[in-house]
Amino acid sequence: MSSQFDAVTVRIKPNIHYKGRSISYVIECQDG
Repeated sequence: MSSQFDAVTVRIKPNIHYKGRSISYVIECQDG
């Protein structure tokens, strides 16, 4: 389920947010 959630989060997040905040979000999502 975590994998699906990660994909959804990345898909919802725009390219603009992919400057480094996305990485932090993915790490937090995977950690929690």
